[in-house]
Amino acid sequence: MTARRPFVNPVRRVSLALAGLAMVLLAAPANAITVRDYTNIRDGADVSRFRDLKIYVSGLAAGYAWTNTALVAEKLDPLFCMPPNVPISIDWTPLIDGEIGKPETTRDEFIEVLLLRALRSNYPCPGKAAPQ
Repeated sequence: MTARRPFVNPVRRVSLALAGLAMVLLAAPANAITVRDYTNIRDGADVSRFRDLKIYVSGLAAGYAWTNTALVAEKLDPLFCMPPNVPISIDWTPLIDGEIGKPETTRDEFIEVLLLRALRSNYPCPGKAAPQ
């Protein structure tokens, strides 16, 4: 008897990756962090809370990178095209801070969306205009 391997099908893997990304971006998740909460933590006196937030953002960036990997494996367009020399383990909060500084960003937006927007505008794919 052959064991079932439900995640071997590449279409299923990409579908699951996109579904996970959609859950992060489209749902109004209870655990999402608003710009208001982010800036309160960033500017607050408790440095350990901001360190924990940086770990969360790093995991979020890694998730977006894995989503890109799944999309490329299926010959679909990636969300962004980061050069290979950029380590995934860097501090991504400056990208979020850059999005917060834009006039169109509101304090009720989620940083999860801002990070993806920043990745797409800072690392556009060749032949495609960076999203505005």
